[in-house]
Amino acid sequence: MAKKKYGRTDIARDELSPNTFYAVRHWASASAAEACQADPEVDALAARLYQIAKVTHVVNGVRRLASTDLAAAARRAREKAEARFSHFKVGAALETADGSVITGCNVENATYGLTICAERVAMFKAISEGHRAFTRIAIVADTPTLTPPCGACRQILWEFGGDLEVILSNLTSEHATHSLKTLLPLPFDARLL
Repeated sequence: MAKKKYGRTDIARDELSPNTFYAVRHWASASAAEACQADPEVDALAARLYQIAKVTHVVNGVRRLASTDLAAAARRAREKAEARFSHFKVGAALETADGSVITGCNVENATYGLTICAERVAMFKAISEGHRAFTRIAIVADTPTLTPPCGACRQILWEFGGDLEVILSNLTSEHATHSLKTLLPLPFDARLL
């Protein structure tokens, strides 16, 4: 990062969890952050670092100034859900550290066991597009009681996103915000391996 004038990265160990490291990125500017996120050489080096040091969380000090309505993005994603069996449509919108928004919807299968939730679709799409750092996710379902992510989704979100901000909403714009740590208080992750 420093060589390309994007900024610098500091690695810090979590004093309460010695196997957890944080990569703290200090950007030269918002445009430098975006250029760095798109740089395949930096991405490859970061991926290697995460394997060596088992970095599980990334803290980015810059975000785009435009505020994104994640719940609205999740509502739009929900409309694309393939839920012909349960008719329970869910949409998710995952915000990356550089401010990009990756959406997902649930996709059902006749066996139900092969169904994949909106939250995991969004996370897997983001990872497949090269994103490795995330800030928050919004989840929308058409229910009077706000619907939190299932256990499998909580595990995937924790493993790839850390302590994300989780915004729960429905079609009437009711919403609540939680930290993933409150929804998954004792996670299984790389520090236990």
